[in-house]
Amino acid sequence: MNTVIVIGNICFTPELRYTPKGTAVSTIRLAVPKSFEKNKSDFMDVICWKNMAEYVTKHTAKGTRVAVRGHLQSRNWLTQSNEKREKLEIVANEVKKLDNQKDQQPNDGFICDYDEEPIFYDD
Repeated sequence: MNTVIVIGNICFTPELRYTPKGTAVSTIRLAVPKSFEKNKSDFMDVICWKNMAEYVTKHTAKGTRVAVRGHLQSRNWLTQSNEKREKLEIVANEVKKLDNQKDQQPNDGFICDYDEEPIFYDD
């Protein structure tokens, strides 16, 4: 089983990008507070695809508190200087805004549309 649930604050305003085939993708970086160390956080990258990527780009910004459910993914690549790199990230299945904002509509802030295997591209 590979399931992750985290709650944290977005570290920077998400930017929407598109793959060469036109699929929307956005990466959000979360600061997730450590429960055992006051004023300390772990930082995690979360990959959002399709209309979830469009949603987080349109409706969240730096500082927005969100809950994310997804799965861990490990990626490997070589740098231009032939050094091996590895990165562990979360691929989001669900994102829910937790902030209480005046412009938020009832049931706003929840999106779950991830129903097929993503294709990953390294830039």
